[in-house]
Amino acid sequence: MRIFASIAAAILTGAIFGYIVLALFTGEPILPTGSAADPASAGLQPGASGVAASGSKADLAATGKTPTDKSEGAGAAGAAHPDKTTGAAGDAQVPASVSYLLQYGVFQSEASMNEAVQALTSQGIAAATDTTDGYRVYAGIASGKNEAEKLAAVLTDEELYAKALDNRALSLPQTPAAVSWAAFLEESDALGRLLAGTSAELLEKGGNAPPSEQSSADLQAAWKRWKATTADMTVWSGSRSDPAGALAAHLEAASGQWTAYVKEPSAARMRAVQASTMKAALIARQLREELGEDGD
Repeated sequence: MRIFASIAAAILTGAIFGYIVLALFTGEPILPTGSAADPASAGLQPGASGVAASGSKADLAATGKTPTDKSEGAGAAGAAHPDKTTGAAGDAQVPASVSYLLQYGVFQSEASMNEAVQALTSQGIAAATDTTDGYRVYAGIASGKNEAEKLAAVLTDEELYAKALDNRALSLPQTPAAVSWAAFLEESDALGRLLAGTSAELLEKGGNAPPSEQSSADLQAAWKRWKATTADMTVWSGSRSDPAGALAAHLEAASGQWTAYVKEPSAARMRAVQASTMKAALIARQLREELGEDGD
């Protein structure tokens, strides 16, 4: 019996050794897929990391401006933006987007910022301010970088920089308030980008040409979709009722100026569209950032 046991053990040992050699030779896994040692079956996925590049700076000492940004953010580098976040199933999703502001300068005080605004408006150029990161003044907005640069070329002889205004995607909890916020922000962005793109294009052409029928139809449809999302603003805006109301007011003003332009084209009306659209875009960015921080 001991002899037979020894023979059986030798056969088993040889079979195991042979299987290991064969596995190493063929490249097949030694452990079957689905075992505890298999990372895929354990739900482990390889990670990834990315590095965001910062934009370059240029000094404009002659105008009293501090260094301004020629390009900032992923959008300025031409990076792609996902349409949706990858949040949990059922979350209220707000797509990412990017538009471009024409930055006139970054100033050292509120007083010098206001002086720059007066200098722009005296030239008949739209102006908007942003104090979330210094004292910035913008002179135009477009839906794309090329369009922004073309607009800059016809506005003024002074140097304007196309700066990306990146809106990151949001994934908000599936609550009635969050769903309303998501719809409002998405449609506000869609309407604002259409207003920015069409007004920039018309100003580039002189600001007196009638808009195309397609542009008018697209804006009318976007306005109706956006207007439907504002019906419950007093209920869901809560602590952010003031910025939400300001955003809505600026989009209403821009849309009203557009309607007036359709009836009687003028560069002044297109500049008014630009000014209100810039202000709306800056408020919308701030709202997105706050909602993204606390998942309101």
